[in-house]
Order: sequence, then C-alpha cells, then structure tokens
Amino acid sequence: MLLLIAGWSSANVSKAQERVVATLDKDGRSFTCVAPGTMDFRGSFTATIVRGGQTQDVCSTEGKLAFPVEQLEEDTPCGRVLVTEATLRFDKEKVNLLFRLGRITGVRGLVAHVGVCNIGPAPIKLVSATPVGMEGQVTGAPAEWLVTALDTSIKVAPPFAALSDIDEPFSVFEYGGFYCREGKGFLFGPVGTPTAYVQASAVHKGDGKIAFAFVADMSGVQVNPGETRWGQQVALLAEPPQSALASWAGWVAQTHKARTDKGALSGWNSWSFHGVKITGMDVLAEVETVLKSQNRLRPGVMEIDAGYRDDLDPMGTNEKFPEGLAFYAQRIAATGARPGILLNFRGPPGFATIVGRIRSAVKRGFTDLKINRTGLVIPEEDIAVKTSFEVMREGFTAMREAAGEGTYLLYNVSRPDSATVGLVDANRTGMAAARLSVRDAMTDVLRSYTLNNRWFAVDNDSYYMGTDIANVSEIAGGWPLVRTWMSMVGLSCGTAITADPWHWESFRPYWRNVEVMTPPARERTEVLDLCTDQEWPRLVGHVKREWGDITVALLWNPGTVERIVTLDFAKVGMNPQHRYAVWSFWDNRYLGVARGSWTTPALGPSASQHLCFTDLDQSLDKPVLIGSSLHIYCGAAEIKRVIQRRAAMEIELTDAGASTGDLFVYSRRQPVWQGAEGCVVAEIASAGEYVWRISLVDRQCGMTQRVALGILLPVTRQIWFWMLCGILVASLVLSGWKYVAWNRAQLALARLEQQTARQQERV
Repeated sequence: MLLLIAGWSSANVSKAQERVVATLDKDGRSFTCVAPGTMDFRGSFTATIVRGGQTQDVCSTEGKLAFPVEQLEEDTPCGRVLVTEATLRFDKEKVNLLFRLGRITGVRGLVAHVGVCNIGPAPIKLVSATPVGMEGQVTGAPAEWLVTALDTSIKVAPPFAALSDIDEPFSVFEYGGFYCREGKGFLFGPVGTPTAYVQASAVHKGDGKIAFAFVADMSGVQVNPGETRWGQQVALLAEPPQSALASWAGWVAQTHKARTDKGALSGWNSWSFHGVKITGMDVLAEVETVLKSQNRLRPGVMEIDAGYRDDLDPMGTNEKFPEGLAFYAQRIAATGARPGILLNFRGPPGFATIVGRIRSAVKRGFTDLKINRTGLVIPEEDIAVKTSFEVMREGFTAMREAAGEGTYLLYNVSRPDSATVGLVDANRTGMAAARLSVRDAMTDVLRSYTLNNRWFAVDNDSYYMGTDIANVSEIAGGWPLVRTWMSMVGLSCGTAITADPWHWESFRPYWRNVEVMTPPARERTEVLDLCTDQEWPRLVGHVKREWGDITVALLWNPGTVERIVTLDFAKVGMNPQHRYAVWSFWDNRYLGVARGSWTTPALGPSASQHLCFTDLDQSLDKPVLIGSSLHIYCGAAEIKRVIQRRAAMEIELTDAGASTGDLFVYSRRQPVWQGAEGCVVAEIASAGEYVWRISLVDRQCGMTQRVALGILLPVTRQIWFWMLCGILVASLVLSGWKYVAWNRAQLALARLEQQTARQQERV
C-alpha cells in the first residue's frame, strides 16, 4: 500500500483544505489524488511480468474492468482506511491487475496497493508492481520544492535535490520526502504487510510539473495459474515532515513487530582504532582497565570486531588470540558488559553458514553479535518463490532463532533495513565515521533519528573520546567537530560506542567523555529542517518530567564558513512569552535568560552549541534545576527525581553519567548544603545572577544518590520569623486581654467594696 501525506500548518488552512482526496475513476483505470493548496495528481498503476520469456508491462490504462468496483475498510495503526478496490482484466497477457486505493481516517494520507492474478495456463514471473505512477502540478516555484532521500542505502551526494534541478529521474530507496520550505508536501514510504523493497523516483517535467512513481521490487517471483500475488503496500502522508515521519515509522514498527525492549548499548569495540591488528592482549588490557576504573568505565558491551579469525576455521582463532574465543567472552563478561563479536556472511549462498556461526558464538558465551553483510549471496532458487525482501526476512528470522531472545543482534550494513525490523535490536544507519570522514557520516545519521526506539536502536558507528593527540587520534575538524559528533551520537539516543583504547595513558584524561555517554538516554530528538531544507542545523529534544520540562538543542554549523544559527521557540513548541534559562553543556556554563528565540555566536565549520533551555516561569517562587554536566542529555538520564520547595530542594540521581560533575540551579536565594547520600557535594558556588553551581564528586553506583539543599530565604520569608511574629502578636493580645480583664476585676472589686461599706453604714 502506498501512503501519501501532504503537510502544511493546520492553523493556516481550513478543515476543507486539510482533507486529502483519493478518487478512483469509474472505469478503474486511473485515479486522482488531491491535496488542496499543495498538489493535484493524476495517476495509474502497473505491473511488469514475464510470460514465456517475454517481458510485458501491464498498465491499468489499457485494461478493462472485470468486476464491479468494491468498497472495503481496513484497520491500520494510523486509523481505519476507506478502500476502493478494482480488478482489471488483460486477455492478451492472461492476467488480472488488482488495485486498492484508500484514504486514511487517522491522518491526512492515502494508501495504494497493486497485485496480479494469473488467469493463464502457465506460470508467470512478477518482476515489479507499481501502485503509484502519477503526474501533477505543484504550487509555487519549483526551486522551493525538495526531494529528500531518507534511507541511506543509495549514496547520492547530496541526498536531496530541488525539483527545478531534477532533469533525470531522482531515485529514492524505500522512503523519503517531497516538501517545500513551508512544510507543504508529502512523505512516502512502504507500509502494511512486509513484502518487498520499494523504490521511488521523481523528475521535473517543466513549469512545476512533476512525475512521481513508486515501484515494488518483486524479484521475478513465480505466480502459478490461479494464484494472486500482491506487491508492497505504500503510503503518502500529507502532513508536516516530523509528524509524518513519526506516523509512518510507528506504522511500520507495529506491522513488523519491532524489538525495542533492550534499548541502545554503550561501550567499546576494536575496529575503528585497532582494525585487523587487534590482539587478545589488547582486549584483556581493556577488560583490566574497566575492572580497575572504580566504576568510571561501565560498558554495556565490549566487542571484538576483527583480527581474531583463523582462515581455516571461521569460529576458530589465530595466534593473536591463543586462548580461544570462549576465554575472551568470559573475561569480558566479568566487567558486567555483554561479550560482543563480529560475524560475516562469508560462505556458500544462503543463511546456513551465518546461522551456524551464530550458534557457535552463542555457545562460546557471546551475547552481542554484530552481523556484517559481507559475502551474502541469495540463492536463485529462493528468489523463484520469494522476493529478496522476504528472503532477507526469513534469513534474519533464522538468525534470531539461532541467537535466542536474550542475545543482542546488531545488523552492520550502513543503512536501516526494514526487513530486519522485529528481528534485530540495533541497525547501523550510516557510513563508517572514519577519522577523515566524520563530517560525511553526519548526513547519514541525521536522516535516521526518527527510527530510534521505533524500529530498533540506531547505530551511529564510533564516536571519539578526544583529538589532537599527536600521531594517535588526529581527527579532521578537530575539537569542534569531535564535540558536535559526540552530541549527535548522544542526542540520537542510539548506540554510543568508541574504539579508542581506554588502557592507553594518553586517553585517560578523556574518560569523562565516555562517562557522559553511558548509558544512552531514551528520549526523542527531532532534526527540525529535515525534508524542508538542504541543511539540518537544528536538533531539538523535549524532556518532560513531573517536576518540570526542559528542551535540549544542538545548534550546529553544517557549512564550510562561519555562520550563526537561530532557534525560534514558538516553532519548536516552547512558549515564546516565557523566560528560559540557557545553559551550555560543552562550556559547562550558564549563558543567561532568553525569551522568544536564541541565536548562537558565529560558529566555525562543524562547530556547535549544545544547549539546555529551562522554563523559569513555571516555578517562580521555587528553585529550578537548569543544567547537568553529568550526562550528554543534560538531565534526561541521570536525574531520577527533583523535589522543589520555596526553602528547600532535593535532587535524586540515577547511576547514569559521570562520576563527577556539576548541577546548576536557578534560585534568587542562595542554596546551602543540608545533606548528601551516595555522593559528595564538593562545592556550592555562584555561577551567574541567581544561578548556583553544585559540584558533585564520588558518585557511588548501585547506591541511592541524593542531594538535599536548603534555600537561604530573607528573614521576612522565613517560617520561623512569621511564627515568632505570630507568637509576639498572640502574646500582646493575651497581655492586653489580661490587662483589660484585671482592670475590670479591680473595678468590680471596688464597686463591691463600696456596696459593702454603704450597707454597713445603713446598719
């Protein structure tokens, strides 16, 4: 099924304009797709078959309606779909072409689905199924419309093109976006039952006219007489990119039964630094360093990537690993990390070899397996009855069964593969971040943020602990790029792996950069300009907690010359009328208060500001936590609970993040130490107007960590002052009352004495 989502601001259009209309002609040959104010498309559908060695295109415009058009309803994760189904007969080709076109009630979008039924006496091969082949007119200038490839399998450079520049078909594998700068347009991608890989293409016909096609690769599967075979369902969603991406990724996650329960891992692997030169001694040195690090290094995984294999025995080891793989798995497990190992597909065609290697690795004690696609060959006999997508899915099903539910599987193929969703726990989403090409890797990684914790954990390859270490870790771009890359890896909330040698003395000063990435947070960060611009300089995540909300943003320079980057609060869901404290992670510094927007200073190429924005108007009379240098997500992972009162504050921490670091509190009155548990408060110092830095050291993992602060209120705001005033007033009132009562008693006594005297005189 194909879903088309066109996006625009619902605040600026009427409900009638928001509606997307999909209409199938009465003869069932063509359809109309209209998103008012955005597009008006006419389309048809096609299948390519092979019968008797002859390749034929079966196009709907040449068929005749075989049965009356039917109306159906289907349930989807995005709501019910109202479907129109038509069957077209092709007597010469001896096939029926089946088509379904639907409108989704839960979102502004359409779905399309095409299939074939073999009504001939002999088998046919289904090469491809095209549910959408359409042409239409866009509004506005063609140069303002952008086609963006979101899947990273096709290494186009750059992965986007303005409509005015697309003279030849621009191909997009699996999913992408077609939007103007205002956010009007649509997201396209496969949905529904996992069946086949799809490929979209767009070309400019001149004067704002676009031809768009979406083709499912059916791999030439055999369709026997009387058999019906459907292609891949696809969707077009006419919503702004961020909401469309979330809806589409969530849809696929449900139909493919995504695995996200294990989350993302942090730790170490051997590839980016040691490569094939890794030895068993290197691995043992890393293990020993972790054990002696006093919980500063707490990897979730330690992975041997290469260099261990014996050419004659793929699961045996060479002379560099003399003790055998089981020994190293046992030593790694002693650190508390998952023992990890890389496995290749090398061997005969099919999945039997890799499945055998998986069983062998699990038997040796490895609970993290990095599956490398190197050497994969799909047997021709499998393609005869299954699409390449279905073969991959069945192969990964066999791998999951061999690995067991408790084993962590990472598919290392440099692109997110929808065939693995529901079967792997993590998937690489971009090219290797080599020391000379980290900047190139950023373009891949940012396109896949929305998949994290929806399909699986995204894997960003390696980050680097530090740079400018002479002859050891010199990275093109230096510290500005290294920090921006760390921020991107951390804010993706995907895997956070480094290959730098922890046991080398020259890297020890940078251990803290490992600590702040441990473990990955479980938030969502959006790439704001994705699909609407050729540069994506704003990454924003909203952290919502019962004690208050924060917004974490990475504002970076993707260009080659200095520039500023502006964040508009209203556009990212912040209140433009409120005051926000601005705190910088890499500077570990409070930068002031902003309202409405924030603009960075001039940033060099690949440089950034990693900022935390905290709303101060939600807690006017209470102290507010505005920053934390303990974790890369500035409070999302390491803060468990915050209790705020006018005269006190209590902050409870998790085990996440660094063993030492600072918390920043906004308070008009100075906080003072009242107590700490599981950590030590080394200092409380002023860090700006009304801002205080609380320095923590010696955080104890596995223990409750809590910091209690008192707030020095003025005498007139202290409870004891008003209690004393109340006591004084009460004392004065009591004294006055006693005085009045005593006077009254004296007067009464005097009157009594006078009366007694008069009576005595009378007597």
